[in-house]
Amino acid sequence: MTKTKREYRPWYWANEWTRLYMSRGYLLPGVTIEERVKQIADRAEALTRIEGFSRKFQEYMARGWYSLATPIWANYGLRRGLPISCYGTYVEDDTASILQAVAEIGMMSKQGGGTSVYLGELRPRGAPIRDNGESNGSFAFASLFDRVIEVFNQGSTRRGQCAAYLPIEHPDFGEWLRIQREGSEIQSLFWGVSVGDAWLEAMIAGDREKRERWAQVLKSRAEVGIPYLFF
Repeated sequence: MTKTKREYRPWYWANEWTRLYMSRGYLLPGVTIEERVKQIADRAEALTRIEGFSRKFQEYMARGWYSLATPIWANYGLRRGLPISCYGTYVEDDTASILQAVAEIGMMSKQGGGTSVYLGELRPRGAPIRDNGESNGSFAFASLFDRVIEVFNQGSTRRGQCAAYLPIEHPDFGEWLRIQREGSEIQSLFWGVSVGDAWLEAMIAGDREKRERWAQVLKSRAEVGIPYLFF
């Protein structure tokens, strides 16, 4: 039996329900899906200087070959928000870097960007600091980012989000297992662990301490869906 290729009319996917959904925060008032795609395509061609890019992009969109992320629909080529879905922030082990990251993530979240932050350089709870005191640890500073994403929203399209990352061997790991658990002061922030090759190979080879920690990761993922894993 010979299979026949089904042909779809241009913009077949932009039906009544799609247009209604897109009008609720994705498109500016009075702008159609087709007009918005042309805005995006024309701006991309202007930036890339690839002749014919806009025409081809619009054709592919009409055929349903591309699916755009929320920030592209809402912000790309316009004088508002940020056009990229996800951003990563690196924090050094000093107060200025921590506070700068908090402000940066607050602004990016407000402007429509999904955010993440690496806190693996922060010294663990109880470690000495230069002022003859002790560090509050990475978990305490993670709570700052939790509060930021509760306060700042991603425009009118989606709620602010952030994922914080820590090396799996970090001494504060046990505290982070409490994130989003009942009674924890951190309820909105997501988190993940970065797993290096050497650590993973030692765990697979039978290192007891590492296997116990890996079991904790798997148990937590089964119960609450986090931590994320970054190899």
